[in-house]
Amino acid sequence: MQKFVLFDFDGVIVDSLWLAFGTAQQVHPHFTLEKWLPMFEGNIYANYDHSECTDACKPAQEDYFSIFSSRIGEIVAFSGMPEVVRQLSAKYGLAIVSSSVSMDIVATLKRLGLDAHFADVLGKDVHTSKVEKINSLLSRYEARADDCVFVTDTLGDMLEAEEAGLDAIGVSWGFLPKEKLVQGNPFRVVDTPQELLAAIDEYFAHTKVPSSIS
Repeated sequence: MQKFVLFDFDGVIVDSLWLAFGTAQQVHPHFTLEKWLPMFEGNIYANYDHSECTDACKPAQEDYFSIFSSRIGEIVAFSGMPEVVRQLSAKYGLAIVSSSVSMDIVATLKRLGLDAHFADVLGKDVHTSKVEKINSLLSRYEARADDCVFVTDTLGDMLEAEEAGLDAIGVSWGFLPKEKLVQGNPFRVVDTPQELLAAIDEYFAHTKVPSSIS
């Protein structure tokens, strides 16, 4: 059975924190970093719906994506991540499960020369729930949850991965700090892309094979 590595995009593969926050602040001037980052401790869209700007600011969500999409050419990959993606794709199936717009992710991957390494890209336009998107991928590839691991920089993603039956590996170079990520009980939190390679290999080496049913 093929193993799959599911990636979050922003804060894992690409360094988009300050563009994302700057855009959020542009459409929601009352947002501060201290108010905005905790929204990633759960599903960002669920937290947005329960934020203080629910009714008055909800139309600004589309403004956010319009502005963000117009500036995706500014996004760069984290140093070392393109090579890590290439190495992983030689051994595992790769897919992206993100809260960003699918076509923006695909456009960025193409610009970075990485689009051919991902079998699927599931963004917010597919579903706002990462649980639903993970389950969709499991069904599409007839994979077990044990055949997959989710790589992310947020606690919210870890909680959604857990709900879908997946373990997670956290990366400390993204939106949330390591001390927040460990609250999601990940298999490991890594500090460099090279550590990520080793952690993924070790995760699958230790994945238990279900006992045969007699």
